[in-house]
Amino acid sequence: MGQTILLTCVGDTDPIRDFHDGALLHIARCKKPEKIVLFQSERSLKKRDRLIKALTSIPNYEPNVIDDPDIIKNDDVYLFDKMFEIIDKKVSHYMRDLTDEDQIILNLTSGTPEMIAAMFSVNRIKGLNVQAFQVMTPSKGSNKDIKHDNDVPIEDLINSNLDNKEIFESRIVQDKAERYGQELLKKRAIDYVNMYNYSAVLDLITSKSGNIIGKGKRKKVRRIIYEIEDNVKYQKNIPKTETMDLSLEEKNLLNEYLVIQLQCKRQFSTEVLMRVSALAEFAAKVYLNKKYGDVIKDWEGKSYLNIDKYPKIAATQGEHADKSQNLIGYSIILSMFESNSDSAEHLSSDSVFTEHLKNIVKNKKVRNMVSHTLNEVPADKFNLNEVLNDCFNLVFETLDISKTWNDYYDNQNNLLRKLLS
Repeated sequence: MGQTILLTCVGDTDPIRDFHDGALLHIARCKKPEKIVLFQSERSLKKRDRLIKALTSIPNYEPNVIDDPDIIKNDDVYLFDKMFEIIDKKVSHYMRDLTDEDQIILNLTSGTPEMIAAMFSVNRIKGLNVQAFQVMTPSKGSNKDIKHDNDVPIEDLINSNLDNKEIFESRIVQDKAERYGQELLKKRAIDYVNMYNYSAVLDLITSKSGNIIGKGKRKKVRRIIYEIEDNVKYQKNIPKTETMDLSLEEKNLLNEYLVIQLQCKRQFSTEVLMRVSALAEFAAKVYLNKKYGDVIKDWEGKSYLNIDKYPKIAATQGEHADKSQNLIGYSIILSMFESNSDSAEHLSSDSVFTEHLKNIVKNKKVRNMVSHTLNEVPADKFNLNEVLNDCFNLVFETLDISKTWNDYYDNQNNLLRKLLS
């Protein structure tokens, strides 16, 4: 059979003050824990005998009272960061020793304000599966003007204790910390936003415990995230791009860039590597047709050189001219238009587009190596920031759109943070 264990600091009000139980004694009286672990400070050690006598004055109750061996220094009891570190370590230690049937109780009233705040924070931040109790004063108000009874003999305090009877008024309040819990969940949701982990945000705000914002805000958050997730998962264009004065191909290109940008922010190197060549090919097709006119034509879902209009380029490409174009093919075409060269390896930087396409061509070798061998992405040969910069220049040299689209996710994150705060 399991046991109930009370973990508690010791304060100046313990064990008895103003003819009533202090917090430690009152929790013990109400909950009857079989074991009590005292987190003693140097100054509270002298109270041990008084505490034991007060606890054993409760009828038919003989708890096992132990002192945690690490005594808290007096200089630390008023330092929250230090107390959080100490109490976190102590509570974690006793949690590890629990059986499935054991139950932990935390005292959230005894000790200095820093001790109390630390106990409270450890419980909430760590999400411990325990019961935690506060104890109201007998007057239900502040006791700051009530003198301490530390110099009164403990026997006299026990005999005059108005709570020391069979029927008494319980003053314990189980801590739910709903507001605190909501603030922690909000912080967690915002942390997920900062990590671009939108699915986690969605899971959090739609869970039973995630009722952290109003229905109106929750609806707006869901709409923003659904648009992003549909773009990433299904290549569904972001609704705002659908209203732009662009061709369908141009809209698709912008949306593909936004997906790659997001995966770069998430540091998903392999995902980016697999997508970059496709974006570059698509951008090259749109760029060539916009700048030089009808260079590439589509047939049955594939892109081909317009041989009738550009026979010289077809002759340079040789057998490849009759095949669907790939990154090398587009590079050769651009070479002839912009560099008077017949090889992708000799692409010069006659244009911003050509300069950055050449970088993508080089990365294609890394992409093929990873794709065909399942080896890891070599960090020394693939830099996400450089690749994203290449994609940015290919897209924004091709499309007549504002470069503020490059801030799309920053803007969406700012809006999400505002809705979640």
